[in-house]
Amino acid sequence: MHRRLVNPYPPLCHAHTARMPNPTCGYALDGASTENSSLDGTDAGNVTCGLGLDTLFDKPQRVVTVSSLLKRIGNAKCHLVGHQVHHHVVECGHGWESLLRNCLMHMYGKCGLVQEAQATFDRLPNHDTFSWNILINVYGRNLGIEHAKRVFNMMPSPNVVSWNVVLALLTMNEQHKQAFDAFARMQIEAVLPNEVTLISVTDACSTFASLKKGKRLHAIVRSAGYECFTIVGTALINMYGTCGHLYTARNIFSTLPCQDVVSWTALIGGLVENGCNEEALECLQNMQSEGVSSNDITFIHAMEACGNMPLLEVGLEIHHAILIMCFDQKIKVRNALIDIYSKCGNLGLALRVFKSTHQRSDVTWNAMIAAFGQHGCGKEALALFWRMQAHSIKPDVITFISVMNACSHVGLVEEGWCLFLHMYDGGYAHEIDHYVCIIDLLGRAGRLDEAEEVVLKCPSGSGLVAWLCLLAACKLHGNAEKGSYAAGQCFKLDQTHSAAYIVLSNIYVDLVFSDLQDL
Repeated sequence: MHRRLVNPYPPLCHAHTARMPNPTCGYALDGASTENSSLDGTDAGNVTCGLGLDTLFDKPQRVVTVSSLLKRIGNAKCHLVGHQVHHHVVECGHGWESLLRNCLMHMYGKCGLVQEAQATFDRLPNHDTFSWNILINVYGRNLGIEHAKRVFNMMPSPNVVSWNVVLALLTMNEQHKQAFDAFARMQIEAVLPNEVTLISVTDACSTFASLKKGKRLHAIVRSAGYECFTIVGTALINMYGTCGHLYTARNIFSTLPCQDVVSWTALIGGLVENGCNEEALECLQNMQSEGVSSNDITFIHAMEACGNMPLLEVGLEIHHAILIMCFDQKIKVRNALIDIYSKCGNLGLALRVFKSTHQRSDVTWNAMIAAFGQHGCGKEALALFWRMQAHSIKPDVITFISVMNACSHVGLVEEGWCLFLHMYDGGYAHEIDHYVCIIDLLGRAGRLDEAEEVVLKCPSGSGLVAWLCLLAACKLHGNAEKGSYAAGQCFKLDQTHSAAYIVLSNIYVDLVFSDLQDL
């Protein structure tokens, strides 16, 4: 790539608005612009005490202002302020509570107060569909999908929005089969889907990587006339990309009436996921040429492509663009930067990004631990693992994989073994990746008998991967006897697996060369 990959400057229309000051300072109590303002505890106190709630209810027209304020209170989870506003709503009378019932329920749901939301719902003489939909969402977001289903089943006449709420909750909770079943039931009950319905079910297909269901859904989208909707087309691009059908994903993208940043990003993400890293970066160039400004997710996909190739100079270019467009404070972007610099061989830059990240998530710590492991810094990875817990960040299964891999690469056998046992103490379930890590750790150290014992303890269904790992260790140490046994176990599980044959033959080839050298 000879020309500049990333144009760090967005189109002029975006650049003009990116730094515009907010003209609605304060609370804008006479308008709905409060919706986009932030609210913390101090602000809430000012609203209820300094400005006074009486001024909010002196005119019926202020219902829009109060509803906007309730939305802000919910987003900030200031339930005490919410109670005060609700109390004032009831005191004012004149049907205020009836007018604001849905806003109050939504506010209580955002604050996690399900009983208060239910009580507000129960006090109303008439329950419209919108109120039911809010209640379903409140239960689903706070108590789980089963509670939401119970409310849904009590609803007299669910409309398409009601079904959409349930489908979104099922997809969010990764209950993809149930989402497909709900969609089928929706069709049986003759409720016509809209674009939101189709997006939720398409997302379920993407996560489930079900191409058969995805194609069937695509046919429904086409027959319903939603294929030309950019947001639906983008969901289809994402689904086909996840399922590995890039040809179809490209075709859908080319027919979109509006190729916005989200659709470009979906296509770039699909290319990266399928290993087409160079094409993904070319796609980014084309996007820039069309005057479409990247978002943070676009840059994350582009950085992943750079890390896979690896292309440090292009990664630095992307980092420069990220700084100019002020995406550098987003935690997912910083995690991606750590990963790309590590994969491109620059541990120093990865560490610099990590140290300058003040609000670190568990993914941030995992990325840096993995970076140390990739560069053979096992002791540093181990030290960071303990430091992570000292900062009250609980490790997850990915953390243990990263740190055990780091120990394996530098021969920290006892430390890695202790981590494996530490998972039991912490209540973590061992997954196949953890077993493979410890087999690799023991195998590299030449402790093949112990490695075999771990293989025999692996959960059912994961034996082939475990035996292959032991077989690789046997090759490393030239142990033909145990290697033959491990290969035999592989053949029992899968007679057609070529890797076991190749590794076993290489063991014997190495032995022949060793014997020839001894002559």
